[in-house]
Amino acid sequence: MRVSTGALITLSLFSAAGLHAQELREDSFKWFLGAQGGVLLFETQTQTRSTIPSGGMHVLVVAKRAGLQISVDEAFGSEEGSAFGDATAPNGTRDVTFQRLRKYTATAMGFPLKNSKVDPFLGVGLGILHTVGTEVVGTFTTPQAAAMAQDRAVQAGSTGFISFLGGVQYRVSPHWVIYGQYQITNSPAAGKLLVGPSHAITGGIRFSLGSAKEGLHGGGY
Repeated sequence: MRVSTGALITLSLFSAAGLHAQELREDSFKWFLGAQGGVLLFETQTQTRSTIPSGGMHVLVVAKRAGLQISVDEAFGSEEGSAFGDATAPNGTRDVTFQRLRKYTATAMGFPLKNSKVDPFLGVGLGILHTVGTEVVGTFTTPQAAAMAQDRAVQAGSTGFISFLGGVQYRVSPHWVIYGQYQITNSPAAGKLLVGPSHAITGGIRFSLGSAKEGLHGGGY
């Protein structure tokens, strides 16, 4: 039986389209908005490992099997203590307190499985972690000295970081996903209020906002 060249070309095109569709995940080319909560583990110049609750929100855009997530998290403490070096202080260090920690993270994420309700993911990110409600403790000879110490405390309370995360998500429906993840950051530079890596254990939920990819339109344009 002879098969025409046109039929072969048509069959090839449909086969390629079918393979392309199979490569796409259920959440491919979609935007997601989510919320998360959990705990943040950290260490300061004067405190050993502390654990405080945290909460936040994120936006995630997924391509085929990769995505970009932008998240903001706030960890709530109570008179957390630290210190920084200050030659004008009586003992050479200036005590500091802060109330919260705020973290901004941009994470490139990968979803290795094609289509599965239980879906692992990995990520590498960059971000900023800084103290909130930072106050210098102690007495000063002049208001100018107090203001300078306060400025130094705020600067010492902010640090950039690289982070790595891993987690598992579960697709409740085509629009809803629940997940849990663990994130670790690198250690701040010397002289910062925070020392050592921070660890975040969180769980959350995200909702699909719809397609992140424009459809094809006819009309010759």
